[in-house]
Amino acid sequence: MSDDGSEAARDHAEQRRQSQKMEAMGRLAGGIAHDFNNILGMIVGFTELARSSARDRAPGMVSDLDEVLRAAERGKDLVERILRFSRPGQVVPEAIHLDTVVTDAVRLLRATIPASIDIRLRNEGYLPPVVGNATGVHHLLMNLANNAVHAMPEGGVLEVALEPFVADDAFVSAHPEIQEGSFVLLSIRDDGHGMDATTRQRAIDPFFTTKSAERGTGLGLSMALGVVREQGGTMWLDSEPGLGTTVCCLFPVSDDQSALRIDLPGAAPESRKMVMLVDDEPSLIRLGERRMQDLGYDVCGFTEPHVALEMFRERGSRIDLVITDYSMPRMNGIELAREFHRQRPEMPILLLTGYVEDFPLSALEASGIRRVLMKPITVAALADAVQGALVHR
Repeated sequence: MSDDGSEAARDHAEQRRQSQKMEAMGRLAGGIAHDFNNILGMIVGFTELARSSARDRAPGMVSDLDEVLRAAERGKDLVERILRFSRPGQVVPEAIHLDTVVTDAVRLLRATIPASIDIRLRNEGYLPPVVGNATGVHHLLMNLANNAVHAMPEGGVLEVALEPFVADDAFVSAHPEIQEGSFVLLSIRDDGHGMDATTRQRAIDPFFTTKSAERGTGLGLSMALGVVREQGGTMWLDSEPGLGTTVCCLFPVSDDQSALRIDLPGAAPESRKMVMLVDDEPSLIRLGERRMQDLGYDVCGFTEPHVALEMFRERGSRIDLVITDYSMPRMNGIELAREFHRQRPEMPILLLTGYVEDFPLSALEASGIRRVLMKPITVAALADAVQGALVHR
């Protein structure tokens, strides 16, 4: 076998090892991060309650509690990034216009990166919608841009580019994780210090970083790879010492226009209604009951889905809204919602989840679910979601 053939075989074997490593990390990180999101939910919720009480009784504590909430928000962001490792089978990416997502992210970057960095956006005209997740792509671009900024401590040029791309047979041979077809290429290029071969080979390893501990977790490139592969694409990087780095992300073109919005708004209730809460975590039920009562609602909470269902069969006419967790033993939130919906098709249902994922729109509609809310959720966001569901029932 020629030297070129041997090197190609080694590269292919290394890609397979890297893919297997990422899948294993994904399963581990997904389970840990989901549990941690529930813990964060308790921290955020009970801290908000304590802050509300402290406003009158101990105003000096309010700023300290604000620090706790800010730390929890940073923890939430990290959990969302870690959950990108997890690739659950029920994830259904949506059809998104990459240029819209990227333009919004670049606008935010221009307001936050140092003035010494010249950020440029290059867009090759009209681009078709791609298979993707807007939140995931936004995080991906922010993380990759953050890496690029750190690679240019003295300043430089950061270019974000979008262009059509066709993966032919030769390209797929080098990247067997994708299929031939039409893609949109997102590239992020910096003219920083670049990487040598050793650093380049390890750059996508989870938690590998050349930055100091206070400047990053080393999750940027590995998270980006997880986001791209989750949606049927691939990612690679080109870099040489002194010549900067270019990270290339391919997203497959899609004709599917269906999309699920996961949003977290903010408002207040209109009148005293009965809200049912279902979550297998008792502390979150206690927190939810406190929040609903403070917002002016009557509330009943259950930690067992089948008990909630039994009560609903007996006195379901008194319930105005159900808020259920998704991940519960024996019966998940969508299955439970489907049972409620059979008996009261007009009643609104909200689904809470600690996973960063998209649910099939058809499954949500068939279950009467009006909105999906991410944990941890603030009381303002919860208030608005409840009010919106009751007003538009």
